[in-house]
Amino acid sequence: QTYYWNSKTGESTWTRPPDFNPPPVPGPGGAQSKGPPGANLFVVRKMRRGEYDAFSAEDLRREFSRYGTVTRAEMTIDKETGWSKGFGFVSFTSPIEADAALAAIHGSWVDGREMKVEKTKEDGA
Repeated sequence: QTYYWNSKTGESTWTRPPDFNPPPVPGPGGAQSKGPPGANLFVVRKMRRGEYDAFSAEDLRREFSRYGTVTRAEMTIDKETGWSKGFGFVSFTSPIEADAALAAIHGSWVDGREMKVEKTKEDGA
């Protein structure tokens, strides 16, 4: 059985809310690309099993843009529900910017969830 929690109201229920399957939030326009080696991050929003999250690629870009020029911000979306799976990728124009974001955001709380940030495997995480 799935447990539903509304991050905006703080309400929880076992009954599926009518707005449970919102349309995916489109990200900002333009092509997204990976950054140079060392400038690509893997991001996880810690959630309990069965929880869903409305955190979007636009939210991810907003949070990480504070630390440099973001060339890619993607949250992985569940095709069936339209909700975030809780992980994604962020790329910067330079490794220095990525390092600053990693140091600032890893272990912090953003929109009610703890964030785990690490370099992508191909960048030597």
